[in-house]
Amino acid sequence: MSIAATPRRSIIPWLFPMGLALVVAVNMVLLLFALRSAPGLVTTNAYERGRSYDAEIERSEAQDALGWTLDVRHDAGRIAIRLADAQGGEIPGLVISAIADRPVGRLAPLDVSLSAAGPARYAGAFRPEARGAWDITVTARDGAGHEFRATRRVVVK
Repeated sequence: MSIAATPRRSIIPWLFPMGLALVVAVNMVLLLFALRSAPGLVTTNAYERGRSYDAEIERSEAQDALGWTLDVRHDAGRIAIRLADAQGGEIPGLVISAIADRPVGRLAPLDVSLSAAGPARYAGAFRPEARGAWDITVTARDGAGHEFRATRRVVVK
C-alpha cells in the first residue's frame, strides 16, 4: 500500500504579481493626493510674462532710483502704511492703493481702502476672514507720474 502525497501549492510564484499590485495601489493613492492638492501654478501666462521681463527690470530700476521707502504693519484690524521719499519726508500729490492677497490658499484678493493718517502715513481697516500670512501690494503714483509698487508680508493673528 502506498500513500499518495498531494502536491503543496507554493506562494512564491504569487509574490511578484502581488508586489506589483502593491506598487500600483500606492502610486494610485499618491496620484490622488497630487490631483487634490495645489497645482503649484503661479501664473497662467508664464511665457508672456517672461517676454516682458526686461520691461519689469527697467521699471524696478526706475523705482529704486526714486529712493522711496515702504513700511507696512498690521495691528488691531488696521493696516498702517508709511511711504516716504529718500529723505524720509512726505511725497506730494501721492495717490495710493493696496491689495491684500494670500500667498497660499484660494481666497480672493481684497482691496484695502486707505486714507491719509499723517505725513507720509496711510491707514485703512483690514479684517480678513482668514488668519495667517497676507501679502500687501502697495501701488503709489505721485503728481509727476512716478510709480512705485512693492509687496510686503504681514501676519494676521
